[in-house]
Amino acid sequence: MIKTVPYLAEAAIEKDAESLLSEFSDARDVVIEAPIPIEEIIEKYLKIGIEFDDLDSRFGVEKFFDTGDPDILGAMYFDKKRIAISEHLVPEENPNMEGRYRFTLAHEGGGHWRLHRHLLERDAGQWSLFGREAAPSVICRSNQRKARVEWQADYYASCLLMPQNLVRAAWAEAFPDRKPRVLAPEKSVDHSLVE
Repeated sequence: MIKTVPYLAEAAIEKDAESLLSEFSDARDVVIEAPIPIEEIIEKYLKIGIEFDDLDSRFGVEKFFDTGDPDILGAMYFDKKRIAISEHLVPEENPNMEGRYRFTLAHEGGGHWRLHRHLLERDAGQWSLFGREAAPSVICRSNQRKARVEWQADYYASCLLMPQNLVRAAWAEAFPDRKPRVLAPEKSVDHSLVE
């Protein structure tokens, strides 16, 4: 089920991501620089636990038939302050997935936790009444990327991992003359709309 959340302006999302970085910087007395220490922000500052699991099997979902990739990349348990990440993203076992892992952490622990917790939290006592483990508050599936709740969490993650001030500083360092650039792709693009 796709969760419905109210519209949030991009500027408001970016401002909250900047606030989280500032809060973390003040609390830990560190200077924020790339790469953003997302695990430390999630685990030590927000005090949200991180676990790995085969989420597709746990929630009875088939992997994508064409690629075999997992459909569920992460899940957020607001009541338990816990993020479950697909075991396919374990950075030590799959170093080529580290970027996806870091983005998923920022998406769940930044985006959903900061933007949506107050809207989507459930009463944890409800589940324990029936002796069942609480279901996740949010399950992030690859096929829900266009849902507003997922788009907002994605945008939050991008603002958190690539703060505008650090991106601008890196650009200014790489191109001190400040002239506009069009970067050529490594592979040519064969498309009718591309010259």
